[in-house]
Amino acid sequence: MVMRMEEGLDTGPILMTERVVMDEKTYGELHDELARRGADLMGRALVALEKGDVAEQPQDQEGLIYAKKIEKAETRIDWTRSARELDRLIRGLSPRRALGAKQRANASRCCSPSR
Repeated sequence: MVMRMEEGLDTGPILMTERVVMDEKTYGELHDELARRGADLMGRALVALEKGDVAEQPQDQEGLIYAKKIEKAETRIDWTRSARELDRLIRGLSPRRALGAKQRANASRCCSPSR
């Protein structure tokens, strides 16, 4: 999404958007794809702005939730959670954050999901 900057956090009107399918991507894969696509989208938006070919759309402020900082405790693997939840946790933090797991007295670290 490309938006016009305003004083508030993410409050400016939307100039151009593009949808991305997340599939089974890891955080790192999604980050890289969004960086590439965002750069391309920004270039297209700037050209459209120069031509006067942009219809600004106000952002819907209802129901917005701001993401809080991920705490270390949230990177611990809880083996009582479902496989689906664990898969999402691992993909959502990989490869930027190490995950920790504790089984009995032994602690281990997981670094990335297996493919």
